[in-house]
Amino acid sequence: YETAAKAYSKVLEIEPRNAEVWYKHGLVMKALSHDREKLRSFEKAVECDPSHVDALYEKGLALKEFGKTAEASEAFAKVLQIDPNHMGARSKLRQK
Repeated sequence: YETAAKAYSKVLEIEPRNAEVWYKHGLVMKALSHDREKLRSFEKAVECDPSHVDALYEKGLALKEFGKTAEASEAFAKVLQIDPNHMGARSKLRQK
């Protein structure tokens, strides 16, 4: 995963507005248990593409891990606005 993290970081130097690369960077940070970097990457992905459902969902999960339940719920609600059938977001909103 370290190699992937470095590769995504290099791509982001060239394409800092690439939501998909930020999302994948976030997944690598998640796998490496780099929690703050994970959240930052998912936030950047959503900033670049507010309709990126997977990044929004992962952002919600990360916020929930940090105890930011209101912000997490907002992210899950946005996921459902884009994809009303997203079972993960629906489930997380019910958990509150």
